[in-house]
Amino acid sequence: MLEGRLPDTASEMSMEDKEKAIEYLKKEDLLNEISKDIGDMGLIGERKNALLLYISLSSRMLPVPVSINILSRDSAGKSFLRDTVLSLFPAESIKQYTYISNKALLYDSKALNRKILAIDDTEGIRDCLPYLKSIIADQRISTLSTVADARIGQRSVQDISEKVALSVIVSSSEISLLNEDIRRLFLTITLDESQEQTRKIIENQIFSETAEGQRQLLIRIDIQKLHQNLQRLLKPLQVCFPDNLSISYSSKCVHNRRDMQIFISLAKSIALLHQYQRPVNNGIVYVQESDIETAIELSKEAFAVTHDELSPQSRAVLSNISSFVEEQNKRVPGNCIPISDITFSRNDIRKLCGLSESYLRIIFKDLLKSGFIGKVTGKQGLQYSYVLLHLDNFAELRNDFALKAS
Repeated sequence: MLEGRLPDTASEMSMEDKEKAIEYLKKEDLLNEISKDIGDMGLIGERKNALLLYISLSSRMLPVPVSINILSRDSAGKSFLRDTVLSLFPAESIKQYTYISNKALLYDSKALNRKILAIDDTEGIRDCLPYLKSIIADQRISTLSTVADARIGQRSVQDISEKVALSVIVSSSEISLLNEDIRRLFLTITLDESQEQTRKIIENQIFSETAEGQRQLLIRIDIQKLHQNLQRLLKPLQVCFPDNLSISYSSKCVHNRRDMQIFISLAKSIALLHQYQRPVNNGIVYVQESDIETAIELSKEAFAVTHDELSPQSRAVLSNISSFVEEQNKRVPGNCIPISDITFSRNDIRKLCGLSESYLRIIFKDLLKSGFIGKVTGKQGLQYSYVLLHLDNFAELRNDFALKAS
């Protein structure tokens, strides 16, 4: 068992607040109620991502918690999604920083156990990555080093070894900011960057400044209080899979091993949230088939993004290029021309995507490097043309983690 315990703040709750929280935890459609409350907190869209984040952060009480990386362009709403969901968790369960120095985690590990560690950006964890990797991957942190001992005027050996489990949440704007080994420790979620989503967000920003919008702020305070209290009432029970539950899974690559551990923790976190409406036998609550199905539905996109060599922005452009090429091919009699013979320019795709030339140049560089497109013509002073070498294969990535419970 991990050392440390959850703060005993439930005893400070009023009886009325406690009853409200327990009544909420006993709701039959609990996850949908949680999703609705997150929406009422002012979050536009992103319901699946928000619920996945809520479940992941609730896993902080498990032996192997889930850590999340929110990946999107600047100004897409990473911080708003993170802070909206974090506001539903007790303040004593959250440690939020902009930057963590190289050994800070080493000396503060006991205070972090069963907590949520939120870092504003991946730049803030660069110096502490070796320790953070050990915590996420192995739920422990240890070091052997020499320190100056003023008592004897010499250096002595210091041995630090602690078990610590916590859920980490970071934000990043580029997939390359974390190397592949570190990135796979996180479940990566991406945000909707479409023009329609932008329109809805702007409309909500304007509405929030109206009298009715200001009145809704009071409702959000009540929602925050309720969820913070119910999180305090959740017990760190042991969660087990039933003996008769089987799961079909992919074993194509070695990374599926870590994927499965993340997935197991997601399913266990869902079961943990339902502890007030299920039998608890000898301190054990069991995962149900519905938990598996919910975890699959919420996480399949995130697992695909985690394994994707392209950034979500490059993947979106690749999808548009694939559609453009397929449409051009349909105009050819017999549709018999190989896709690699159909050329296009950056200007063609810029008109299709509505992106700036400078931004699209960066995306094309990524697609060229990854081998999805090729540069076929273009001399000094002339516009380059490109060909599509591989169609968008994101659907295949999603199917590579096609789990099924039975």
